[in-house]
This record gives sequence, C-alpha cells and structure tokens, in this order.
Amino acid sequence: MRRISLALALVASLVISATAFAASPPGKNRIICGPDPSTATVNGAQSCNFDVGVGEFAYAYYSTSTGGYFPNAWDKKLGSITQLSFRYAGTDPAGALRWSIQIDANGDGSGAEPNYVFIGADACNDGTGLVDVINDSTCTIYYGSEVYPNWGAFVAAYPTATLNFAFVIADAPWTGSISSLKIGKPGK
Repeated sequence: MRRISLALALVASLVISATAFAASPPGKNRIICGPDPSTATVNGAQSCNFDVGVGEFAYAYYSTSTGGYFPNAWDKKLGSITQLSFRYAGTDPAGALRWSIQIDANGDGSGAEPNYVFIGADACNDGTGLVDVINDSTCTIYYGSEVYPNWGAFVAAYPTATLNFAFVIADAPWTGSISSLKIGKPGK
C-alpha cells in the first residue's frame, strides 16, 4: 500500500513539475529526473544519478523533445509496446529500484480503475544492469496480488489493457545511476 500511495503522489508531482523542464533539442528524447537535486540529478540528457536515503525516493521518466510523456506509448495496448527497458549501475537494487507502470486494466479509457504494475530490477535484469521487460522472458511482473512469470504472460491475461504512465522509481536506500530509458516502439 505504501508503494501505491507513493506512486500516486509521484504522478501528481510529475504533472505539476513537468512544466519546469525546458524542452530538449528537436529529435532528442531525454530522461527527466526528480524530485529534486538532493535525491536525483540530471547527468547529461540521458542519465540520472540517484542517492536515495531512508524515507526518500527518486524517479526517472522518459520525455520527448516537445516535453510530452512518451506519446508513442500513451494509451496504447500493452501488447503493442515493444520497448520497456533501462540500464542501471550502482548498489544492489533489491527492493529499491523498479518500473512502476500505471495501466487501464480494461482499456476503456474511463480512468476508473487505474492499477499499477511493478517490475523490480532485482527480478528482471541480465546480470549486467539491463532491465529489458519485453525481451527478457525471466522478468517477473507483479500486479496487485497476482504474479506473472514475464511480460508475455501478463499481456495475455490483460489483452485490452492500455498504458497510462510509466516511470522508474527508487523508494528505498539505493545509490546508482539510471540510463538508456526506453518505452514505446523502436525509432520513437
């Protein structure tokens, strides 16, 4: 419950703070880091450094050159998402670092049932710091009280679900960096 409440607060802070970031050069996508320089700092356009202490959190999400949030994935069916990955380097991510993905479980656009999918870096990485949810068949997917062995199994269980919002979050002590955040379809 703590993670869901934190995630909801995070989404609200992202919407409020999104206008504070200048657009990146045309054709360039970037990672937005937050919530403030004491827990995450922008390190160039494509990486974030996290130094998260007890009771703190930091996040990263993908933005387009126009300041939009991954328009190539927003409100798309989960089965059409072909990229969902990031790289990390740092301390052991166990319990601290993960994808948090808000979905519309039945894909009706009503917003009445936003739910969160969690994919921990400790349960989804190739051993070199790559978390590639779509292409790694060993990535464990957590959705409410349900556990799925991989993204394909989750999508099969929710074929009409659509993506609302996705971000990488560390909400337990963790020190490291996030880079190469990708969401959506190749070339976008």
